[in-house]
Amino acid sequence: MTTLSLGLTRLLASGRPDRAWDLAEGALGDADFRVRVLAHRALADLISILPPVGWTDRHRAVAERLKLSSPRASWSPGEALFPVVHGAASRLVKVTVRARFGGEDQLPAEREHLAASFAAARRVLNEPDLRFEANFAPSEGWDGASAGLALALAAVSAARAGVDLSLVVATGEVNAAGDVLNVGQIAEKQRLCREAAPRATLLTPTGEALALALGVLPVNTLAEALEQLGRWQDPEEALRRVLALERDGRWKEAAQRAGPLLADPRYSAYQLASLLTVCLAAANHSADVANQATFASTLVDLLDELDGSALAQAIGHLAVRAIDTFNPERADEVLAFVPLHSVKARHRVFLLGPAALLNTLRGEHVEALGRREQALKIAPADERPRALGDLADALMRVDRGEEALACAQEALRLVETTAHRQGYQVRTTSFLRLHLARALGRVGRRDEALAALAHIRQRSGDDPALRAELLHAELTGDLPAAQSLHQTFGSTGIVRALTLRTLARLGDAEAARALLALPVFGGLTVEEAARRLPY
Repeated sequence: MTTLSLGLTRLLASGRPDRAWDLAEGALGDADFRVRVLAHRALADLISILPPVGWTDRHRAVAERLKLSSPRASWSPGEALFPVVHGAASRLVKVTVRARFGGEDQLPAEREHLAASFAAARRVLNEPDLRFEANFAPSEGWDGASAGLALALAAVSAARAGVDLSLVVATGEVNAAGDVLNVGQIAEKQRLCREAAPRATLLTPTGEALALALGVLPVNTLAEALEQLGRWQDPEEALRRVLALERDGRWKEAAQRAGPLLADPRYSAYQLASLLTVCLAAANHSADVANQATFASTLVDLLDELDGSALAQAIGHLAVRAIDTFNPERADEVLAFVPLHSVKARHRVFLLGPAALLNTLRGEHVEALGRREQALKIAPADERPRALGDLADALMRVDRGEEALACAQEALRLVETTAHRQGYQVRTTSFLRLHLARALGRVGRRDEALAALAHIRQRSGDDPALRAELLHAELTGDLPAAQSLHQTFGSTGIVRALTLRTLARLGDAEAARALLALPVFGGLTVEEAARRLPY
């Protein structure tokens, strides 16, 4: 019991009520009755301490099971959170700002350099006579510049109570003109938010925002931050914008807009599932293992809310996630949730692709080819180029290189001569050029393959540019380039396997052993494992 009490005291003193909750929740199953009682009391007290950004469905379920009171409102206008990552002190700090007319701005001692945040707030409010008083207590030794955006937002919220910051965490320096300036340790701050504030959106300076990071909203100015937050006032319009971007093939932008909306309690379960599907699709595209796991686990709980096209898309993306983590059994379970024969033909295309990937992973290349042929037959006109590209991939895996080349060429002709959504057309063209280069390489036309790759190698690391770089290394025999790509991108998941495949094909024995060590490839040759690896 003493150990639990000391642990709770230490975590609360370090500003981590979220970890204190986890510790107390874990102690509910302790053999000692006194420990269980202490844990129950601690959870009752922590309900009033956990901020809204940290109060999740899991916390609510525990509270309901223990018959604890619902949390009292713990956010008020003029309050904002900012992350502090300083030595061992990694926590969220609350700043409270009050607005008044007359007098001088008031800041904590040695934080006077943050006065520009108040000037920016007055500028955006157009209230030159307004004055602010701020209270917060961050860690010693922390310089405080990164609290500027949170301070400015809190000041605006204090003056305009309708600005709701209850599900926001902000970091960034702000100057008197309202520009949001770069600060460091964004990756560490995002990790902190995932742990301590899973419902939050992290506002960051644009220049420091992590590529493809979800749950992070990059902004250039204080006015832009307020505009983005204001969009939450019309959830239907925000959702429409996300889905329009997704339909246009601009999955990264769609996910960046969808991430913040997940914290909006006004969305129905159906709408949340739609947003999660967009976010999971983006995580799949970018091979973001952490976000794949986060979004997939939440989406699974909402599948019963979906039907029709939305359900088929969600199942398809969940299956892709399982395939990307080399878990064919899980992919089978997911796909069995909605059997193909029970899905309308126009929705079946969302499931045939993942089913073909699963066939490929298992070495069932003829079956995968059949799935791709079915998908082509039912694909609408605007999806036909992508379906032809997928068919080219399947044909290459059964050594029908010339037919694959013809498919890729026809797909490119269609996408370049038919009107398509602009975002879709740009992305699809890159994927099809990759298929074309692979097919050209398969039939021995190496120079033409390299020429085709030149169009998509401009942004290394961005799918499909990374795969283009890997194929270029294979075609040119450039082992050092492949090793560099593996060191830079090949740390986990499907991307690691793709880089290992290229290294193994170039004769790297250690990479070959690592590739064949994956359970799904045990007992295979390098080339058969390479053939089974999707993408």
